[in-house]
Amino acid sequence: MAIASLTLGLTGLVTWIFPILGFPVSGIGFILSGVSLAMGKGKKSMSIAGLVLGAVGIVLNVVSMICGFIAMSEYLNI
Repeated sequence: MAIASLTLGLTGLVTWIFPILGFPVSGIGFILSGVSLAMGKGKKSMSIAGLVLGAVGIVLNVVSMICGFIAMSEYLNI
């Protein structure tokens, strides 16, 4: 599970510019790393790296969504 969380965390960082794709990937990576740490199975360092990358990916996705909403509201003059 640690390898999957690390892989999903890295993929979430690559796809943060598209929140509809990046947010679920980062979220699942974050959840998997938390489960892996709680179970104590797998490599702890990989789980922590997946946790950090998932959190950073989630934050970047939220910022990207906010910027998209601001740009759209400016475009539509709302």
